[in-house]
Amino acid sequence: QTVSRDYTITVVPATLVLPAATLAAAQVGNPYTATIPAATGGTTPITYAATGLPAGLTFDPETRQITGTPTQSGTFTVAVTATDAGNPQQTATRNFTLTVNPATLVLPAATLTAAQVGTEYTATIPAATGGTTPITYSATGLPEGLSFNPVTRQITGTPTQFGNFTIEVTATDAGDPQQTATRTYSLTVNPATLVLPTATLATAQVGTPFSVTTPAASGGTTPITYSATGLPDGLSFNPATRQITGTPTSAGTFTVTVTAADAGSPQQTVSQDYTITVIPATLVLPDATLAAGQVGSTYATTIPAATGGTTPITYSASGVPAGLTFNPATREITGTPTQSGTFTVAVTATDAGNPQQTATRNYTLTINPATLILPDATLAAAQAGTTYTATLPAATGGTSPIAYAVSGLPAGLTFNPTTREITGTPTEFGNFTVVLTATDAGNPQQTATRNYNLTVTPSGLAQAPITLPDGVTGTAYTAFIPQATGGTGPYTYTVNNLPPGLVFNPATRQISGTPTQSGVFTNITVTVTDAGSPAQTITQTTSLTITEVPTPVTLIAFTAKAAGSNVQLEWATAQEKNNALFEVQHSTNGRDFETVGSLDGKGTVATRQNYSFVHASVNPAFIHYYRLKQVDQDGKSTLSPVRSVKLDGYVGIAMKASTDPSRNVRVFVDYGDEQLSKETTLYLMDLSGRILSSQQVELQPGRNTVEFSSSTLGSGIYLIRMDNASHKASAKVALP
Repeated sequence: QTVSRDYTITVVPATLVLPAATLAAAQVGNPYTATIPAATGGTTPITYAATGLPAGLTFDPETRQITGTPTQSGTFTVAVTATDAGNPQQTATRNFTLTVNPATLVLPAATLTAAQVGTEYTATIPAATGGTTPITYSATGLPEGLSFNPVTRQITGTPTQFGNFTIEVTATDAGDPQQTATRTYSLTVNPATLVLPTATLATAQVGTPFSVTTPAASGGTTPITYSATGLPDGLSFNPATRQITGTPTSAGTFTVTVTAADAGSPQQTVSQDYTITVIPATLVLPDATLAAGQVGSTYATTIPAATGGTTPITYSASGVPAGLTFNPATREITGTPTQSGTFTVAVTATDAGNPQQTATRNYTLTINPATLILPDATLAAAQAGTTYTATLPAATGGTSPIAYAVSGLPAGLTFNPTTREITGTPTEFGNFTVVLTATDAGNPQQTATRNYNLTVTPSGLAQAPITLPDGVTGTAYTAFIPQATGGTGPYTYTVNNLPPGLVFNPATRQISGTPTQSGVFTNITVTVTDAGSPAQTITQTTSLTITEVPTPVTLIAFTAKAAGSNVQLEWATAQEKNNALFEVQHSTNGRDFETVGSLDGKGTVATRQNYSFVHASVNPAFIHYYRLKQVDQDGKSTLSPVRSVKLDGYVGIAMKASTDPSRNVRVFVDYGDEQLSKETTLYLMDLSGRILSSQQVELQPGRNTVEFSSSTLGSGIYLIRMDNASHKASAKVALP
């Protein structure tokens, strides 16, 4: 069997597809052509359409070409749609990427206007074309003094350097990839205009070295060369340093023309006039030392001529010493000075210039006094022992006041330098050369010396009348022969015919001893002989009465001994007659005695009697002196020899302290040995040894009392310290 069936098979067209493709890149401003690939599949005919094209480009649907000149850069998505003729209709769309690159970045050429050193300058670089904005700019190679503004593209400033400069400007866009364009521009900077500044030049003076520098030219092209004309005589111009130097020889006002020429091409030249005033040399009176003159002597000297100034020169002088005159024509000081001293002579010189110059100088002129002279003179004779007055002559000449001095005067005479008198009573005789010296007040000082002879004759030898006191047998006797006066010492004394038991000491003129025979001795001769040649002699006759007095008590022993702090006195008599008592007398200096005790005598006895007395608690600071005063029943008395004693521990100085009712501290210092130091310092101290007060004293023999005020001291125990070079001691004292 066969069977048949019809089946319908529908065959649809292939799927419409737009193939992918990479479009060539375009560039702004350049013609562009690109063809979109033909679609496959679908039912023909196929129609095309495109959207998203960059500005400046168009799409041809027949040829599928994109053509034109793009005006905008960027990356564009071009959507192409293909539509077939099928039923159903198919549509295919594909996006193609089209990159439009920017136009090429270009810096246009330009000619920059020329600049000038020192002149403000502005120029603008042309803007770059193409590229992707924003465009940034930079520049190198600018002349010194100019700067580039990358925002405004302006070159501005004031150039300080001239020459031809190549300025390289670079423009950089904002594209990716980035574009860079560089162009060089030529800039000519001309030199500044050559200028010589004005200036006031210093004033010069004839005869004085001068130096001034003219100002340097500004502008132009270095090196600059200089020249000068019209210089005053004596001055020259140094073109290297621009200095005008030298010593001008003529006065006046001069116009000096300085010319500066630069090294430019074309060369610049400029001239400037400068004024130099040259004044005359300073009028000067030279210093000089004038010869000294002397009162009464002819004098002449010449003041030196002035230098400088404008002749003729006139002169005047003041302060010329009396007796001298000044001649303005010859400049001489002449005459005979009548006054001494140091004078300042002021000389004034005046020139004939306009303005006029005046110079004054002080010259010292010394007029020495007339020579100092002491006149001769004969002095009246003097006599030893007789009042004398003589006046030495006054000096002449010299400069007053005149001072006088004398040497060689006899003893007893003095010289009064004010009155020039020699006065007094001469005590020696002979021929004396009195040397008088006069010294004036001048500078230099004058001195004159003259010898004057003065004869002093001896005085007559004299002696007062001699009267000798009466003596008593068995009693010590002392008398002195009066001192002789006048004559020539030394004197020699002799005494003859003295009573037995008495002797004469010619050295002390003392008659002493114990007369052993009573009576009236009337033929005692006293002779005095001086040492003169010839010798003078005086002899006097005197008398001496010695009376007989029975001896009431015969003292055969008397001793004083130290016994601890006491002194033990012992004495003995061989016989006594009407003996009332013995007084014991004590002294610490051997001169001033006081009674410290007494013992009754035995009346009348013919046998030995022994006596003993204790002087208790005596001061160990002293040497102690004792004597006995024996008193008869009728009141008559005799003194024994003196005995002395030092206690154990004798120091010669002792100290103790106490307070008085007013609380003041009283210090007692006993000073018993004058061979020890007198200089003593007493200190009042607290118990720590701190000195509160001190006093320095010079000890006197005996008891010395020193008082310290205690008004500022509180109650308590204080120390007293004594410092003496010979002894030191301390004591405590209590203040209530």
